[in-house]
Amino acid sequence: MVLWKIALATAYFLGLKRTFKLALKTQRRLIAPKHPRIRQFLRGQIRDVFHVTVKVHQTIQRQDVKVDSSW
Repeated sequence: MVLWKIALATAYFLGLKRTFKLALKTQRRLIAPKHPRIRQFLRGQIRDVFHVTVKVHQTIQRQDVKVDSSW
């Protein structure tokens, strides 16, 4: 739960694509290549977190558009 909140906050400031690349780069530095199953698992977790982040980001954008159009 905390991970997607951090991803959302970082994505807000850096942009989604850049934040995703930064998360994968950090994961590659932390987990050695000799642990491929752990790396694969974490990559899937990062991808899932960013799917949630993108959905929340899109929802916020839609709400902003609704508020702007109502004024």
